[in-house]
Amino acid sequence: LEKRGFHIAKLSPKLLTKLLGFQRNELTEHLIYQRLAKQVPSPNNQQLFAKLATDELRHYHVYRKYTNQDVKPNTWKVFLIYWCARFFGFSFVLKLMEKGEERAKNTYLEVSNH
Repeated sequence: LEKRGFHIAKLSPKLLTKLLGFQRNELTEHLIYQRLAKQVPSPNNQQLFAKLATDELRHYHVYRKYTNQDVKPNTWKVFLIYWCARFFGFSFVLKLMEKGEERAKNTYLEVSNH
């Protein structure tokens, strides 16, 4: 964001709200991947989910620098995705999360173009 000219003092209320939403999403996905890493039987998949969890937490902290606020995760989403993994399998959940990432990427691009 800094490369695009965003500075903490210059954030509009609308942009701040969007960034807080992104920040919440990153924290929520961190918790989801962290929980899945503990549940998946394959050591390779455990490592994959753990890495994804770490990446999402790093993204959370990047947004935190700009918002200067802490946010709470969407615990309902964490619960829902966890149970979807239990019933439908980890592959199903990965595809579901990938679709969410694609939607988020489009939203991030929209914000970065302002």
